[in-house]
Formats: sequence, C-alpha cells, structure tokens
Amino acid sequence: NFNLYFYTFRKRGGIKNLLADEEFRLYIYIILIISLLISVNLWFSETYKGFGQSFRYSIFQTVSILTTTGFATADYDIWPTFSRMLIFTLMLIGGCSASTAGGVKVIRILVILRLIKRSIQVRLHPNAIITIKVNEKKLSIDTVSEIASFTFLHILLVAICTMLISLDGFDILTNLSAALTCIGNVGPGFNLIGPSLNFSIYSNASKFLLSFIMLAGRLELYTFIMLLMPKFWQQDR
Repeated sequence: NFNLYFYTFRKRGGIKNLLADEEFRLYIYIILIISLLISVNLWFSETYKGFGQSFRYSIFQTVSILTTTGFATADYDIWPTFSRMLIFTLMLIGGCSASTAGGVKVIRILVILRLIKRSIQVRLHPNAIITIKVNEKKLSIDTVSEIASFTFLHILLVAICTMLISLDGFDILTNLSAALTCIGNVGPGFNLIGPSLNFSIYSNASKFLLSFIMLAGRLELYTFIMLLMPKFWQQDR
C-alpha cells in the first residue's frame, strides 16, 4: 500500500506504522507461509536439489505472482499439484490495496475472512452485537457489503469468461487460469499458457474477451463497467 510509505517515512513511529497495519501483516504472512509450504513440497518431491534451492525458487514465484509482477525464474507448471494450487490461489488474492498490483486485494480477503468469522459467531450468539474492524476501525455495513459484492463480481466475471473462452476447446485449467491471470493482470497462467508459453493459442474473439476483463481488472471492475453504461454518459444523470 503506497500510503504506508508515507506513514512509515514521514510520520512519527516509523517502521511501527508499517507493522501496525493489519493488511500488511496478512500480506507478509501469506508470502512467508505460502513460500514455506511450496518449498517443503518441492523439497520432498525432489523437484530441486536441496531445501535452499527449493526455497529460492519458491519465494521468488510467490512474490512475483502475489504482486502480479508476472516474472518467472522457473517453470512452476511442472511443480507438484499442491504447489501449483498454492500459486493458483495467489493469482486470486493479488497485492495490497492502494498499490499497482491486481487481484481481489489482500484487504478484501481480510474483510471477507472476518465477515465469515462474524457469521459463525452470530449463529453461536444470536443476541451478540459483533462489528467488523480493520486497524481498530469499525467498518460500516455499506463498506462490508461493497467488498463482498466486489469479490463476488470478480469471481463471477472469471467464471463467465472461462465458460466463453472454453469454446476454443482447451482444457479447464488453461481456460480458468487465463481468465484469472487476465482479470488480475498477473501474467502467466497454467498448462497451455504457462510461464514458458503464451496466449497465441486463443482465437481473436477469446483474446478480445481476455483483453476486456484485463482492462476491467486494471480499473477495479466497477469503474470500467460504469463506463460501458449509457446512463453514465447522460448529462442529466
């Protein structure tokens, strides 16, 4: 989050302001936990020689995919299924809010997790008043609703795009990762569009659709969708 740079270097507290941010902490936890899990999986599967090499490839690809940078120093498509699924999950999550990264964003994942936790607590204690907080600040119902609807819209667009580009006849993982990597502006996908391949296999219609959701994801979905609505351009709206 670019705002954290300001609070870290220009405000009192310095590095404490960075570590106090709950989104940043979850972001770091995701990087460390996913990197470690992939490293162990690569090590035990003997994909690379030694834990050190496994960790080096693991942490680079974890950071690259999570930040939607798109670089690859290894063909993760040949990694064990468990590691590939973790990489796939990172494509959905994306980076932090107020950053140039794509994806759903870590802050929304944090709020959704707390919304799930709240739903469980309310069922256990029907009369309890439980609010959702981020950085000790209460979130309004409208804010939580907007985050939930955005996440649902993100997943819905991925599902629709996956179904439409499947008309080209490629396997489900190729199509699903194509939609996910485009809407999140990640870069490479899996199988026929893996880190050592490209999107040239798709028809022009599919490329147009993938480009469409890529722009939508880059502009945070709602902004792009509103631009396509005739009412937005009416002067008396």
